Amino acid sequence: MPDYRKLILQFGPTIASLNKNFKVWQPPPRLTVSEWAERHRILSSESSARAGMFRLALAPYQREPMNSVKDSSVQSITLMWASQTGKTECINNIVAYFICQDPSPILCIQPTLEMADTWSKDRLAPMIRDTPQLNKAVSPTKARDSGNT
Repeated sequence: MPDYRKLILQFGPTIASLNKNFKVWQPPPRLTVSEWAERHRILSSESSARAGMFRLALAPYQREPMNSVKDSSVQSITLMWASQTGKTECINNIVAYFICQDPSPILCIQPTLEMADTWSKDRLAPMIRDTPQLNKAVSPTKARDSGNT
């Protein structure tokens, strides 16, 4: 009969190391866009009057459009909201979700090049910098690429 204590002492560190390394290949937990945003998204003080964790309790109407993005039966989403009521944050959360949770090609179009450049510098870059999950997923900007938006 084998002495299990000796086996545990002998192979325990190896098993612990394997368990730690295999976690790298585990898929992320299944989350909706809104669940991901509430768990991970940090609002930057530069672009939000309420800096800190993103909370849908302040604007619960944002949940459905964000989650509809992952619904294969939805072909288009139209938001008819007043200005300054969270449309850009919905888009930011969707972009962030696909960067971290479901990496895939994504194209975010703005009406003009100037508006795209402004969004990239004033909204996207601070969001990546201030949200740890995004910061880990996106390579840091190199000095020679600092103008790349």
